[in-house]
Order: sequence, then C-alpha cells, then structure tokens
Amino acid sequence: MSAFNPYNPFLSAMYPSTLPRRKVFISYFKGDKPWVDALVRDYGQPGTGVFIPSVVGVKDEDDFVDSDNSDYIISAIRERYIQDTSVTIVVIGQCTHSRKYVDWEIKGSLRQPANGMPNGLLGLAVAPPKDYLGNPIWHTLPDRFSKNYVQNRADLSYARYYTWPTSGVDLRKWIEEAYNLAANNANLIQNPQEIIWRNLTCQEHKEVHTF
Repeated sequence: MSAFNPYNPFLSAMYPSTLPRRKVFISYFKGDKPWVDALVRDYGQPGTGVFIPSVVGVKDEDDFVDSDNSDYIISAIRERYIQDTSVTIVVIGQCTHSRKYVDWEIKGSLRQPANGMPNGLLGLAVAPPKDYLGNPIWHTLPDRFSKNYVQNRADLSYARYYTWPTSGVDLRKWIEEAYNLAANNANLIQNPQEIIWRNLTCQEHKEVHTF
C-alpha cells in the first residue's frame, strides 16, 4: 500500500513518541475552520499534543493585502506568520483550491530563506463525499500544492497528502516526514513566482465565494 496515495491512506507502524513536537502553520479556507479546530483540539494541545499549532494566517485587514508587489506580499507573510514554524499543514476541503490567501501562504511556506530552510508541506483532506460505489471523491487541490505533489511518485513529490488523521502516531510521522523533506529535498520544490490575485471559481460549487 502506498504511503503517498490518498485513496489508500497509509497506516504507519508505531512511531517513537519522542519525535520533536514541530511548530506547524495551518493554512485553510475559513469555511473549514471546524476541521482546523478539531485538529488542534485532538493533536495540538499544549504539553500533550503531537505538534505546536500556529493558526493565525493572512487576514483582510493586513496592510500588505492591497499591495500589487507579490514579492513584498510573500515576504510579509513569511516574516509575520510562517518564519518560526517548520511545517505547513494545508487543510484541504471543497473550496480550498479557490482561495488566494491559501495560495499566498503555500508560496510563503515554500520560499527558502537566506539562512534556513523552507517549510515542509503536508496536505490533510477533509472527509470527502463518496460516489455510488462508496469510493471517495477527492477535492480539487490548490494549484501550487498540486505542483508539488505527484500521486504515487514519492521521489518526485515535495509535498505529502493524506486523508484526515485518525491517530497521533500517524500525524506525528507525517509531520516529521514533511520536515525531513524540507531539510533534504528542497530541490523538488515547484514555486512559480505568479500568485493568485483574486479568489477563483470554486470547482465544487461553480461560483466565486465572497466569505
């Protein structure tokens, strides 16, 4: 069973609980915030969780949001929200692919600082709907995430993508896996300069969401 195929979620063997608790930035569409809250509640509690969460991301009120300088925008995002984290978890639901702030946060996560390394990139799929045979219908991936994830080709993929975790053992392993890829395989990163300037049409609902 492939560890990198979201259609067949990887069930890891027991993994040492002594692995570091990485500080993780969580990128998400605010319509999926209940899932983010559950992730933090179940796995990110102080002292007992498997990661240290940072869930404050880009806001409409940020002074750089209206800039037309993409380099300035991404530098500001990295400095304010990402630079003290080592792995970015993208919570991927129905509309995540259409959100410009998610694209910006992924780009900032993949940018390698002069003295340091980029963030590891880990996608967690919100429970998808199923077809008439009971098979999951997977959500559309954000384009920048998709450029870094090649299904069933771990050797070509900087990102990792899994179904929603059911144990801290699995999640801890996935986070550490993403961290190690950032440390050793940054050459796999695909992070084109252009960014999404406006929210896109959500492929699930065929509309541009305003919330």
